[in-house]
Amino acid sequence: MTSTSEEFVMRPIPANDWQLSLSRRVKALKKLQFEKLKIDGLVAEEIFNVVAKHQKDYNSIYEKRRAIINGEIEPTDTDCKLDVHIEDKDEELGHILVNQSKPTNGFVIKGISGFWLKAMKEVNDLNHWIEKKDEPVLEYLSDIRINYGQNPNKIELKFSFAINEFFKNTSLTKTYEIMFGPNPNNPWFLNDYYPIALKGCVIDWKEGKDVTKQNNTTDGKSSEKNKDSFFDLFNDSLLERKNDPKRSDSYNNDINDFLCDDWSLTQLLIKKLVPNAVLYFTGDNTENDSESEDSEESEDSESESESESASDSH
Repeated sequence: MTSTSEEFVMRPIPANDWQLSLSRRVKALKKLQFEKLKIDGLVAEEIFNVVAKHQKDYNSIYEKRRAIINGEIEPTDTDCKLDVHIEDKDEELGHILVNQSKPTNGFVIKGISGFWLKAMKEVNDLNHWIEKKDEPVLEYLSDIRINYGQNPNKIELKFSFAINEFFKNTSLTKTYEIMFGPNPNNPWFLNDYYPIALKGCVIDWKEGKDVTKQNNTTDGKSSEKNKDSFFDLFNDSLLERKNDPKRSDSYNNDINDFLCDDWSLTQLLIKKLVPNAVLYFTGDNTENDSESEDSEESEDSESESESESASDSH
């Protein structure tokens, strides 16, 4: 007599029933994933509150960092003494020193020129946002700071600039009001928290210096055209939160894609660049190196496999 389990195994299952069962299992797993994301949101909110509580402590460090970068203070011997053993030879700074301004005629160079631009260009994915024409403007970047607010929960990015030839602002800000937990409109994207409102700022560009525009002349008539730029981050006109029914689907899709990219960029600034800026500046954070090594290892393994296959065929 055949056992029940054997009956179950041997019994043919109609294709439609099998597909339906599989679909239900996947849906159940996705529901469990969604419940897990709710917990991630609670954890993220607790972390946010702890970081906000210690913002004053972080800012005391970031303020001293700003002062050293901009040449307002010179570090003491005590400031330069690390509590951990790290190889720190002068020759290892060669790739940094080569891009620094050299003192001439007794003129003393203070601070570290181009610190933030160099650090930004070393962060994977963040560097893709920086256009060539943005770089001369970002050379004047003197500080980036993250400010956390509560009730409602907010994150403000503040970019401070030295006096420059491009715009009159001394700082540019971008503020996000955030909600914790999975985004109901896109629950699988950037899970722990997401923006529900955002606000940029107006950049007071000096005449002919707006790097977000390109002047075109056709038949003797001049016109301006929008150009991709890192400074689009601050442009409120590009940050519409709701679809416009009067616009085409492709336009609204472009807006939604921009908002996703905008938030991804902000996450890179918050989680990578600002807290670890000096490590990107010096190259101690080896994101690019590790990726290239992985790529080389992958290529080597593929080459070895091809060689083995060729040998086997002979």
